[in-house]
Amino acid sequence: MINKLRTAGAKEVIQIGASWAECDAHLREVVIPAAEAKGEKAVYVHPFDGQATWDGHATLVDELVEDMNVDLSSGSSEGGGPKAVVCSVGGGGLFCGIVQGLKKHGINGTTKVVALETEGADSLYQAVHTGTHIELPAITSIATSLGARKVAAQAYEYAYAGARDGSVICARLSDADAIMGCLELAEWERILVEPACGVNAAVCMNGTLRKLLPELKQQDKIVIVVCGGSNINVDMLADWKKQYIEARTLAEQGDAVQVGT
Repeated sequence: MINKLRTAGAKEVIQIGASWAECDAHLREVVIPAAEAKGEKAVYVHPFDGQATWDGHATLVDELVEDMNVDLSSGSSEGGGPKAVVCSVGGGGLFCGIVQGLKKHGINGTTKVVALETEGADSLYQAVHTGTHIELPAITSIATSLGARKVAAQAYEYAYAGARDGSVICARLSDADAIMGCLELAEWERILVEPACGVNAAVCMNGTLRKLLPELKQQDKIVIVVCGGSNINVDMLADWKKQYIEARTLAEQGDAVQVGT
């Protein structure tokens, strides 16, 4: 990713901290004050916690309503709208935008949001299940693009309320599942994405979506948000396949042999 930034023309790329939180703190507490001291005008744009960001993400729902010819007067998914929208959650910017977009069109009561994370980057999942807006001590998942140790307060509020009224389902999958999702997208759709996106595809495998949404009918429409492919290449995907998928397969085979004997 640093090489891509330099190729794009960045004169200097500063890498600070083990996660986004440390980098952001360095930006606000060191870089911006230093720039302002030199008379420069610094503009800070938060990657996930801001109304302007949510407004941008909310247009995704505008496009869905138009493309799917949703009958908004019906007030239900029977009007052609999706039964659920599946998205991954890092800091919660995309998630907030989708929720606000559904509210804007009045279909938030019938179109559910499945908010996915990976184990080790599951700040929203843990917050909702503990009822506390917690901060993870560290990010241990390979899905580093989901690496916000604490989600936006608005994301927590939407998810906590949604989990109780059934409009939001928070779930977490393993890194191996996310890598399998990446492999499936590469194999079937010829799309190369990073694990933060692969986890969305993984929910369609092994009956996971059915477990999360047991009320699904065959005619129901599910929208899978596929985004996030910058920090990935073929070599990385091959290494992850060997590290996670092949290792898990061997472990499962070992368990089967043990049971058989």
